[in-house]
Amino acid sequence: MYRSTIFSRKGVCFGLMFVLVLMTAGLGHAQGLRVGPTFYPTVPIFPAIVGIVEGQVARINGLNFYPPDPCVVTLMFIDSQGNILAQSENLTLSPGKSEFFDYQLPAPTVSHSTSSNPVLDSYGRAEIRGLCVALDKQSTACSANVEIFDSVSGRTIMYEPPDPCILLQN
Repeated sequence: MYRSTIFSRKGVCFGLMFVLVLMTAGLGHAQGLRVGPTFYPTVPIFPAIVGIVEGQVARINGLNFYPPDPCVVTLMFIDSQGNILAQSENLTLSPGKSEFFDYQLPAPTVSHSTSSNPVLDSYGRAEIRGLCVALDKQSTACSANVEIFDSVSGRTIMYEPPDPCILLQN
């Protein structure tokens, strides 16, 4: 015969209701928060290095989700030594808009890094980093994220959350 206890039925229901109330209160508080960066980084914040192999595309997406001002940025990929592999032209991101810039590994030629050929490890993998460079202080309010996807299927392999654009010059 099944024996009912207060803890097993009412306790579980009370626990679920308590969690629901906390989640609702948290959402209400989060809606009142200001979205977007509220500071200008004084020290550059560099995103993580990611690996890419032949047949994959690295895409950096520049995002201006913090209106009211447009941002002027350059999207680029650098290798693990800081050499620029590829970069976009200056892009103006209107409020609420985004732009992207793609990079694929060039055909293998030599095993050392040049301006267009990154160093490949023993697996044929290059370590790269996507950067969003702000051209003025106001543009550091924009962000960029990096994704790696398969060039044939279009399937996303890796996604890196947004980082603020950095100001490299004064």
